[in-house]
Parts: sequence; structure tokens; C-alpha cells
Amino acid sequence: ENCIAGHCLDKAKKTIKQGLSLGINSYLTALLGDIEHIRGNVDGAIALWDKAVTEEPERTDTIEYVAEKYASLGMYDKSIYLWDAAYKQNPRILSPLYSLAFLYNDLGRYADAIKQWEEIILRLKEDWNHEENSDGLQWARDTIRQLKEKMAI
Repeated sequence: ENCIAGHCLDKAKKTIKQGLSLGINSYLTALLGDIEHIRGNVDGAIALWDKAVTEEPERTDTIEYVAEKYASLGMYDKSIYLWDAAYKQNPRILSPLYSLAFLYNDLGRYADAIKQWEEIILRLKEDWNHEENSDGLQWARDTIRQLKEKMAI
């Protein structure tokens, strides 16, 4: 990651390939996609990101990572599909819900964003034992109120 961030792409690719020689690692495959993207090969990046998702479909961290990459490219349907899949696979992780809520807000799909925030509230209460006055629940409720105000405009 540091080599990629520092644009030492050849060194990063060599190191990633060494890691992959030990076995499948979807996150490393996704990083190879990042290198291709930086080099301007968007099709190659997409192929590697897709491969990362399919080679270890149980790795929700990789799925979420790739979803973020697609969102950055404006491929929102693919992002939505992947974040939804990550959440369905492991409903105890809330990061896909937050990602979807923010994306829907950015896209002006306020009703869909509200549904995500409502699910966040439910999960925080049921799975994470948040009390009614917790900051997490209050933030979600405030955000829903703001989204409803936007819809009324």
C-alpha cells in the first residue's frame, strides 16, 4: 500500500506478486487492480477488481474495498450491489450500510438513504446494544430528519 501511495508501482507489483505466490489473496489482487488503474488501464483494473471479488467471495473486506473503487469511477450500480452483498453476507458489519447511506445521499436518492439509516438504527440497537440516547443512534436520527427535509424541498 505504501509503495502504491508513493507511486513505486513496479516495486509494489513485485511485492504483491511474491505475496500471491503463497496463495490466493483477494486483497492483494485488488491492489494489483489499483496499480493498473493508476497506470491508466481502467479495463485491466476492473478485471482485477472483479477477480478479487470472485476468488474469495467470503472476504467482505475485499468486497467493500472494491465497491469503493467502483464508486470512485462512478460505477454506482456495481458499488451498490457489492456493498449490499457484503452486508447480506455479514449483517453484523455496518460499514456497508454507512457506505450505501452516504452514496444514496450523494446521488440524491434520499428515500434509499433513509432506508439504510433505519437499518443502521435497527442493527445498532439489536446487535450492538446501543441505548436510545447513544450518539450513534442520535446521529442516524438527525441524518434521517435532514434527509426528509431535503425530500420536502
